[in-house]
Amino acid sequence: MPDNLDSDQQAASSSDDTGLTPVEWRQHIPEEMRDKGYWKPVEQADLSTVLKNYGHAQERLGRSITLPEEGEDRSAVYEKLGRPKTPAEYDVKAPEHDGIGWGDDSFEAFKSLAHEKGLTQDQVSGLVDWFKTDLSKKVETAAETGYEQAAVVETKLKKEFGANYDMEAALAKRVGNLYFGPEATEAWFDTMPEPVVRGLMKLGKQMAEDKVFGTNPPELNGITSKEQALKRIAEIGGDRKHAYWSHSNTPAKQEAVKEMESLHVIAYPEPR
Repeated sequence: MPDNLDSDQQAASSSDDTGLTPVEWRQHIPEEMRDKGYWKPVEQADLSTVLKNYGHAQERLGRSITLPEEGEDRSAVYEKLGRPKTPAEYDVKAPEHDGIGWGDDSFEAFKSLAHEKGLTQDQVSGLVDWFKTDLSKKVETAAETGYEQAAVVETKLKKEFGANYDMEAALAKRVGNLYFGPEATEAWFDTMPEPVVRGLMKLGKQMAEDKVFGTNPPELNGITSKEQALKRIAEIGGDRKHAYWSHSNTPAKQEAVKEMESLHVIAYPEPR
């Protein structure tokens, strides 16, 4: 460069397209840091690019997560990743299918453990959804198997008891209604194992003989279904000469009342 150029011309000739004088920034790297590998990606870049990269790095650092050392509290990290502040804040419902599923205590324990292990809302939701799907498959498979086995048992018992089967089964259900409640009996009876069904039949017959269901239970007269019970109720209701309508509390009246009560148990098994 000629010696007679003034200082302004020298500055202009040494500036870049931005009008700024290029800076040899590499010379300003502290000596103890010059051998660090993180300079290599920008070693050919100008200062503007280096500063831009630094700015981007600061932005990323603000969104970054610093992993705690072993034994340090990780709550802040878990919450930054998406874990609720408390187990109660997980927005999930206990999985169930046809009334089968986790009890409240078990589900609360699951949420507490999930929170302790740092699981996020999405992770817990995913686990609960999987369990619900898996539970549904298992319940449906068990039900299908149960109905298949029940059909075999029913065929076997019908052959054994013949014309008395309907009466025996109805008395067995009366026992179930008495001890388990109508809803449970309705849900369970068709899939009960053979020994249980036989046991209920035996108990039902014994209780009928002991007049637990009244002196003359409707089942012993062939009334074993809701339709048959409703028909008999209508017959009694339309016969004003029937003992049920007597104004005197005679033994016949008392027996008629018991019969009507038994008919209503068959016709309306739901709790009243």
